[in-house]
Amino acid sequence: MQKEKKKLAKILLDLDLVKIASSKEEYFLYASGARGPIYCDNRPLISYVSEREWVMQYWWQEIQQKCPSLQAMVALATAGIPHGAWLAQLAKLPCAYIRAKAKDHGQNRLLEGKLSANSKIILIEDLVNRGSSSLPAVTHLKSLSFEVLGISSLVSYGFANVKKQFKALDVSLWPLITLEEILRVAELENKIPLNQINEVRRWQENEGL
Repeated sequence: MQKEKKKLAKILLDLDLVKIASSKEEYFLYASGARGPIYCDNRPLISYVSEREWVMQYWWQEIQQKCPSLQAMVALATAGIPHGAWLAQLAKLPCAYIRAKAKDHGQNRLLEGKLSANSKIILIEDLVNRGSSSLPAVTHLKSLSFEVLGISSLVSYGFANVKKQFKALDVSLWPLITLEEILRVAELENKIPLNQINEVRRWQENEGL
């Protein structure tokens, strides 16, 4: 594992952003309606100045390597908005954000921000679990004639079925770190009890069922 990924995993673990349920009865409820033994709550990262600064610099370096022709960034509301804004500022690129559903007032828009027609964009997301938010967002952005180069997420749970769904949309998924990489560091650093790590791995291998 590259040293940057190990450092990122340690940041997430040291800030206590990775939560593990102690039993099946305490599984977390996800936005998709499914339940699972792990919850990566990346939102508090925005409150830690030095950690978030390092993460944004590393994230932007990875994006540059994968998308040299990038013209704009679109963040997925709400958790992806601060990351998308900071990354766009580092890149000196336009930024917009997309909601999970249109507002029921005002101009009823899904997409907020002004981007040039046919822009080459990436979608910025804090976490990809089952793709229940990011997959519809990609579909909508494509319907507006944007060229979606990929989805760049801080964390991905790495479900094979979700990867297939992104591939069907001809969109790459580029997580900064995967769940398995976080678990590997947690095991090496004794951050999470091994029995809990193994429970999460079994759940992941079974596609979250």
